[in-house]
Parts: sequence; structure tokens; C-alpha cells
Amino acid sequence: MPQFEYQAVDSGGRMHGGIMDAMNANDAVQRLSSQGLIVQGLNIAGMGGRAPIQQISMSAASPPVVQTAPRPQYAKVSAHQRPARLPKTRFTGFFKDYDLWMLLAQMATILKAGINAHEMLVELSKRHSLKSKAKRALEEMSVWVGAGDSLSDAMSVYPEIFPEGVVGATRAGETGGYLWEALENTSQQIQASWKLRRVYAWTAFAFWTTVLALPIIPVMKSGSLALANSLDGGPQQDFVGILLGAMKNAALGLPGVVFLLMTIVWLFGPYVTGRHTFLGMRHRLAASTPILGRRSRMESGRELTFHLERLSASGISPMQSWQLAASAIPNQVFREQMVLAGKHAREDTPYSQLLPRTWIAPAYVDMVRTGEMTGTTPQAFNQIQRLAEGEQKSLEAILKIKAWVWVALFTFGVSAIIMAVIYRDFNQSMIDVILKDI
Repeated sequence: MPQFEYQAVDSGGRMHGGIMDAMNANDAVQRLSSQGLIVQGLNIAGMGGRAPIQQISMSAASPPVVQTAPRPQYAKVSAHQRPARLPKTRFTGFFKDYDLWMLLAQMATILKAGINAHEMLVELSKRHSLKSKAKRALEEMSVWVGAGDSLSDAMSVYPEIFPEGVVGATRAGETGGYLWEALENTSQQIQASWKLRRVYAWTAFAFWTTVLALPIIPVMKSGSLALANSLDGGPQQDFVGILLGAMKNAALGLPGVVFLLMTIVWLFGPYVTGRHTFLGMRHRLAASTPILGRRSRMESGRELTFHLERLSASGISPMQSWQLAASAIPNQVFREQMVLAGKHAREDTPYSQLLPRTWIAPAYVDMVRTGEMTGTTPQAFNQIQRLAEGEQKSLEAILKIKAWVWVALFTFGVSAIIMAVIYRDFNQSMIDVILKDI
């Protein structure tokens, strides 16, 4: 990390100077500003070269006068393409969100300890707790990363293990110098989504069991009529044969076929279509559903501001930071929308003009504008992220309550009505037989 010699003045007019470590000149200015200091000069230590920041002059008899450079200077980030030496996309089959959450959490922990990506991949490829498909992928990735390829490029070869949003978050972390934080944040995001879907799995189970009870209605009706006819002394009938025939008709009829197809999609859809295709369908469904769409939009907005906070402090232009942060959005629908929104932005377009008004409240946009004026843009994004995280948690709590309400409704409401209809037909047939003999 480079060192900078600085001269600054505090609110009382006293001069301060020294040497500090910072990622770049803008980072140094922001850190000094957070201490209540106004930067007067900033040089790269030992080189005498002036760092590319806002130039500030001050006389003893007048207040500080800020002379802003006509155009901010940003670190250049070239358009990304996967290196040609890496193989084409390899499909490994379905990889569960739970396994991905645990894998990314381990990656973040190892990188946080200062171990490089190559050694991290080699170590994880030997873990017996990981699925064999993941171990093979990590082993190959370790070779590519050891040869000089980035971790995000290696991940992109395996889209069914590492979805596009995970690859985008990793690339943003590599570019901005916060790789382990990016992986840890993505792991936590996947964990939260997985826990919410696990609650709704009980809702789906209650729904399927209710649907399963519907074909039983004609079966029980046919069986009760056959039984009543036999008790009434009518012509002898094969009661068991009639009951099995009714069950066959129910299974092969429209209700049975619909239930079978729905069960196959629910249980085996990810394995049949593949994770890459299944995620796209799930994301489109979530984006189009009113309540789940709101939650997914909040999640996407929080991920966007998380990466913008760190990228804005790394000296990268807002336009390039936007493209990196947008590619890290987990939902495919919203990710494509945000990437497209910043596609035609100029290099010097400010963040406040890039933020979508349909996602970010006007008050939050004003916070970013204030940060751009005062040099505290990362802090503004951090505050927005924390506010969005609180709103998302509140919405998730409401969604979980609604999920259990639906479980109770199907279990004790709809299912009870179906069972009442079944017993009504049976009891009515038996009552008719009994009353006929009286």
C-alpha cells in the first residue's frame, strides 16, 4: 500500500502534517476529512510527485479556498473478457445454495487470513466435506489461478457452481481490493435467501398435500357407493375392483396428471433443467411476484450499494464502478436492468445520476449527492446500505410470518374442507342404507 505525505489544517486553523498509508490519493483525503482535517497538500512519499486529487490553497488571512480540478482523475479499468486460454463453459449439474453458501464462507475466511487464492483453492479441493463436482472444479481452478488467471475468471467456467452474480461480486472485489469481504457478503446474502426459501418449502409442502387430497374425493365417492350397494343387497360387485378402478382413473385423470407434473417440477426441476436455467426461471418469478419482487429488489439494491461503497473509495470512475457493482446483483432480471442502465454513461457521470429512482429513494440519492460534494461518497453508500439492510430484514420477517399463515390455512382450512367433503359422501351413503331398512 503506498504512503502519502500530507499537510492539512483543522477547524481551529492549526496545521498538521505527517505520513499515512492509503490505497490512493482519494482514500487519503477521505480519511483525513473524517478526522476533521482540510487537506492543503498531498504528495507520494519519497517521490515528490503530487497526488491526483483536488488542489487546495490557503492563506493565513483568509479561509480555505478549494480549487477543484476541471475533471476528476480515475483509475482505468478495461472492459473485461475471459482470457482465451481458459476452457469454455463446463456444466457440472445442480449445486445447492446451501453448499455454495458454505463454500464461499470458507473462501472468505481463508483469504481474510492472508492466504492467496491459489493456495486457498488447493486446500479447499482436498476437503472431504465438499461435493465431488466442486472438488474437481476447485482443483482445476487452482491450476488456472496459479498460472496467473483471476479467481473470477476461473469461477466463470463453472456457472452451475458459481452463478453470474457470484462471479460479478468476486470480480468487483478483485478490482476494488476487497475480495474476501465481497465473498463473505455474497455468502451471507445466499444464506439469508436460502433460509427464507426453506420456510416457504413448508408452505409448498402444505400446498402439495392439499392438492394430493383432491383426487381422493371421487375415489372415496365411488368406493362408498359400491359399499352401500353391497350392504343394501343389490347385485354383487367387486368392491375392491371398483375402488382400484376409481384410484386408477383419478391417477390418470386431469387432477392426477397435473399433480404429478407439479411434483416433478418442484422436486426435480433444478436437476432436469440445470442450475443455470433453473435460477433464471426462479429469478423471473421472484421479480414478477409483488411481495417477493419487493424483497428481491431490496436485496439487489443492498448488494449494489455494498459494492459501490467500496469501489467508490478505490479511485475507479463512477461509470466503471457501476458496471462492476451491477454485475454483482444476485437476481438475473435486476442485474441485466442495472447493467443496461449504466451502459451508456460517461466516464465522469456522477453516482447520483446513475442511481435508479425506482430503486433508491430520493432522500438516499440526495445523500449520495452530498457525499460527492464533500468527498464522503463511500460513507453515504454505507449509510444507504445499512438502511436498506434493516428494511430487508423487516420485510423478510413479515414474509416468514405469512409463510406460516399459509401453512396453517392449507393444513387446518382447505385440507379440513376436503376431508369434510370426503366423509360427507361416505356418511350420506351409509345413512341412506340405514334409513332404508328402518
